[in-house]
Amino acid sequence: MTDIYTIMKRLKKGKDIEANLSSFSNHMMNNANRLSHSRFALNYPTFYEIYTELKESEEGIPATVDQAVNELNRIVKKYIGTAFSGEQLEQSIADIEQLRTQNIAAMKLLTAYTDCYTIYEYVLNRLEYRFKEIKLETSDEDLKTEILNYLTIDNDKSIRQIKTVKMIEQLPMRMTRSKFLQILQDGLTVYIGSEKQSVKDLIYMLRTAAMMEQPEGMQELYPNLYGMMIRLSEVDFKTLTKEQYEVLANDLKAASDLLNHNIDLYMTLEELTNDLYVILLSTPYAIVDLDEKQNCEAIIQEVCELFESKETIPDALAERFEKIEGIQEQCSDVFHAGESMIEELQTSYKNIIEGIMLDKIYCSLERMSKLLSTSLYIELESSITDHVEADRDYIMQTYAQFSLELKEHLKKQQKAVSRAIMAKLITLLPMFLRTYQELETYIEVSLSSCSDQAEKAACIELIRQLMADI
Repeated sequence: MTDIYTIMKRLKKGKDIEANLSSFSNHMMNNANRLSHSRFALNYPTFYEIYTELKESEEGIPATVDQAVNELNRIVKKYIGTAFSGEQLEQSIADIEQLRTQNIAAMKLLTAYTDCYTIYEYVLNRLEYRFKEIKLETSDEDLKTEILNYLTIDNDKSIRQIKTVKMIEQLPMRMTRSKFLQILQDGLTVYIGSEKQSVKDLIYMLRTAAMMEQPEGMQELYPNLYGMMIRLSEVDFKTLTKEQYEVLANDLKAASDLLNHNIDLYMTLEELTNDLYVILLSTPYAIVDLDEKQNCEAIIQEVCELFESKETIPDALAERFEKIEGIQEQCSDVFHAGESMIEELQTSYKNIIEGIMLDKIYCSLERMSKLLSTSLYIELESSITDHVEADRDYIMQTYAQFSLELKEHLKKQQKAVSRAIMAKLITLLPMFLRTYQELETYIEVSLSSCSDQAEKAACIELIRQLMADI
């Protein structure tokens, strides 16, 4: 059988189009099926262990997580290892799409909590030295020099930018509101000429980071996390005592640990959901090694039964795992090499693809390319309006509306929280410091404008940790 790389070369040269379009789709379907089967078989047992450990813990698992896991297992039980009709395939796709939609909604909720806790962690970190003995031994000038040396030592521009963004977030935030809004406006104008959907995605990210988004179900599904969020919002940070600080810091850590556990669980669940989706899409068309497929299916079916029996994973499964080692790496390389051509082939050979009745298969390949990408929660469907260009008028209207809401939101916050929000948002915008001189001036002003010695001491410690870690 001709390898996919040769087929791709022939397609680029326009040779034997019909035959090579068919061969290309066969290769892609087979590799996608093998990749997702082997990956699901390897990740499913890990997910089972994480799930059962959390379920038996003191915090437990929200009912929505249980429902999502039960639905995943139901689909596995019904379709993995069984032959199903075209009508059943349609139903399986509808089922998995509904599960994926629910997972995305759940992750948006958890992201909202993460953004909220990030802001309050920022605030609490800068209060710590209020209750410690302060002795600032480094001058602003020496610290500025130290920071600049750290930021400019790398030749790699992308690494320098990453380090600069992280440093800006840790430096004392002493930017005026008008300067901040100008940076916001300038950051949005960078998106002129891009797709409107990219602008919408950025605004949503900025809104969640600023604690302006609270998805439905936050209180009902995670009452402990919600209660902690309300407590933090009601704290008077100006008059916070040492005892109150210690209680808040400990409670925030416990809440953050719980949140991280749930996020890890949902991310693994989404990986499984995406791979199961690919398996369902590709199974009717894939021609793969029967022993390999049956081995993967045996692992999947056995683990699925464990969710009911609650038993530990048997040692005997280890032998099956050994048989599928290396498959996902091999198939991933092939699939991702070919996926760059899917859209091009659909555009260049649209009529031929329809004529040889491969249009449905190529649509499935396009969808599988998204499901197998690193963006776990990528939208599978896009409307025509999503790809419309964002002109200057659209950008300025978007800025005007968002900045108005943001200004009102910031007015309601305590100064410490408002500064935390501003510090977070400027790290999500395109870099606003374009020259060495601008960077030097920003660091200098940030340090010299911070008259709160406790906050400055905390920032220095955070900056030193940052320089030590990277």
